[in-house]
Amino acid sequence: MTLLLSFIFFALYGISLDAQTLPTLYDVEGVPSGEFLNVREGPSVNNNIVEVISNDDRVEVLWEQDGWGFIGLGEISGWVSMNFLTASPQSESEITLPVTCYGAEPFWSIAIEEGVANYATPEALSRPMTVQNSAPAKNGFTFQFTEETAPYTHTLIARANRCSDGMSERVFGMSALIHMQTDVGNYVHQGCCSFQTN
Repeated sequence: MTLLLSFIFFALYGISLDAQTLPTLYDVEGVPSGEFLNVREGPSVNNNIVEVISNDDRVEVLWEQDGWGFIGLGEISGWVSMNFLTASPQSESEITLPVTCYGAEPFWSIAIEEGVANYATPEALSRPMTVQNSAPAKNGFTFQFTEETAPYTHTLIARANRCSDGMSERVFGMSALIHMQTDVGNYVHQGCCSFQTN
């Protein structure tokens, strides 16, 4: 099984791999009561504010620069001061959950939680799946899913990589490929993933 997943990974992504690591989740803390943490266009207080966030928000830091973290938020991306972010516990031996991946042309999404997933398209808003296998890596992860109503196995492979959904200005820190089996043939779609739930 490991050999098969490795073959699929290299076949889909190529031999040259980035040395990037997966995004890290942070909790916003220490913002004075009644105030907000500014999300800026660049890593400096001199840059314009594009959004604000509050204590108890959770953000996904894609990379850091000079005490600032680059995050994705809604349909935008921006920079926040790391002074107000506390890393959420994560383990390299486990895949951070939940994780959501989505793509366009065609539109698809899959939301993955402990042991279960839900795949959706505009034509089929809900296709519940069971996670059969998963494998974490420092710079990515894989999942295999099955459906109760069909004898198919689907495979998702994600890696740490700058990714755009092609529709918004948001930058994601993980790219993904999903291989789907169907009764009319198999297909592969590409997209982006996030550990962030908002």
